[in-house]
Amino acid sequence: MQSPAQNACLLIGIADYQYIRPLPASVIADVDALRALISSQQLGFYAAEQHLYLTNEAASKAAIQAALAQLAQWATPSSTVLIYISSHGQHLANGVNAGSYLLPVETQVDSDGLIVPETAMSHQEFSHCLRQIKAKRLVVLLDLCHAGGMGEAKDTGQTAYLNGFADRHLSLLAGGSGRVIMAASRANEQSWILHNDHNSLFTKHLLAGLQGNALSVGGVIRVFDLFNYVQPRVTAEKAEQHPIFKAELEENFPIAIVPTASTHTISEQAKAETGFAYDVFVSYCKEVDEDAEWVQNQLIPALKQAGVKVCADSELGCFRLGRPLLTEMQRAVEHSRFTLAVFSPDYLQSGFTELENTMAQFLGAETNDTRFMGLIWRDCKPDLRFRSRLLLNMQVSQEFNANIQRLAYECLH
Repeated sequence: MQSPAQNACLLIGIADYQYIRPLPASVIADVDALRALISSQQLGFYAAEQHLYLTNEAASKAAIQAALAQLAQWATPSSTVLIYISSHGQHLANGVNAGSYLLPVETQVDSDGLIVPETAMSHQEFSHCLRQIKAKRLVVLLDLCHAGGMGEAKDTGQTAYLNGFADRHLSLLAGGSGRVIMAASRANEQSWILHNDHNSLFTKHLLAGLQGNALSVGGVIRVFDLFNYVQPRVTAEKAEQHPIFKAELEENFPIAIVPTASTHTISEQAKAETGFAYDVFVSYCKEVDEDAEWVQNQLIPALKQAGVKVCADSELGCFRLGRPLLTEMQRAVEHSRFTLAVFSPDYLQSGFTELENTMAQFLGAETNDTRFMGLIWRDCKPDLRFRSRLLLNMQVSQEFNANIQRLAYECLH
């Protein structure tokens, strides 16, 4: 897992605008709550010395640009960078200045009631700043435009504008490997603050998810898991608000680490009820030393340490001496709840491993259940049958422990 010193964040909240309608105080409460989590290391992932915070009068266009430039200086390719913005955001649908805009504290409108572009930050300017941040893991959380519990929209009052960023402009922001944009609502919707709530609806569930309520395996909160937690809860409370997700990703990467009291385990009674002798059968290329050594010396010991009962050709009592190899392979697949394929270039060329994972997938189809999982251990491109499934990327050694906990969770629940 990455060192917090490599990771950085920028939090921006603007409620008290100088020239346009203010937003509720909940905007600052949202930023303060997220800042408190990061400062106290409750997210366990971001360094306090690489944490920037801009609110109200401090959140000018120049200050925001300078803060984004500072993130670009701090970030390395291995960094995770988190940017959270709670403010006005507007989309101008037509005209010479058509586009989406973040509205800094000094944003002005002209005599026709239109935003003065020089006082706002266009999606092109924002996207340019983001491209300077070389981190392969960049998450931008946008809680733009808000409405109070009684339904009054807190916008600039100009009918030429829609709230938030247009869908196509969010996609532009997400351009680039490892870029994630989560927006609190669609461009034609409000981001709501419900009556008697201290935080906005989106950020309320965001905070809860980051503190461990999102799916957490070994205490790791990942970007997909966080959005999958937040989105349905927001819409359930307010049907008129639909959070959206834009990304260009190769992996479901961690966004926070929340300490857990104990490793996920399953009782022996629960195991007995599944009817399987083993939790997982590990299918790997046994003829290649590099694969065999990694599986036998790292993967299997780590899975066993996490409470997983493992079947493999190297494990005592699993493959019996003197018996036909094909019979033992079939028995391993049938008697294990899951077959775990360890993909590598050599694995894809092996006829024996092809047979093992084909049997596992066929059993799954017979029972209408998942019996097959896969991980990529050495860089390779599995065929379409496997690429259509979510495969765990184990090539990043810093995430080995977190990935083991995720595998354990799937095997034991």
